[in-house]
Amino acid sequence: MRASRVWIVGVIVAALMNALVGRWLDIRGWQPDVVLIALIYLGLTSGEIPPIIMGFIAGLYQDLYAPELLGHHALAKTCSGYLAGAFAGRIQVEQIPIQAAVILAIGLIHEALLAITGGGGVGGVVQSFLFKGVPVVLYSMLFAIIMITIFGSWLLPEDWGRAGVRKPRRVR
Repeated sequence: MRASRVWIVGVIVAALMNALVGRWLDIRGWQPDVVLIALIYLGLTSGEIPPIIMGFIAGLYQDLYAPELLGHHALAKTCSGYLAGAFAGRIQVEQIPIQAAVILAIGLIHEALLAITGGGGVGGVVQSFLFKGVPVVLYSMLFAIIMITIFGSWLLPEDWGRAGVRKPRRVR
């Protein structure tokens, strides 16, 4: 339960961090998606429901912050939160390469959803995904690995990541 609270606060801080200091992390127009990283770790530590709710709230916040298409980020973040929660307790994720693979997989699905819902025809979707989405996911994955390497012992519980050790509670 403590881990869920830490990551819920983390998602809120990540949304503020994206808005306030994202430009300092900018490389050639690409910024790591700190909110998505926080959602993934929230899902991996607490199950499906908390990241779905926080994904919707964080996505709606991003939609209101940049209102080209309302609901665009909310849908992608909600689906990403669900996928991250679906991994909780099912795979062994305490090793950094596995965390990177989970971030890569969920990040690519997230960016594909953003590209598809962004419109622009088939050419626009492919261009948006390949030239914006993939670099953002790779940058986010690298950023997450660095942050978890530095702050992981403080943020993650001791038994975190071992398959079958922590089974998230299901809301009925």
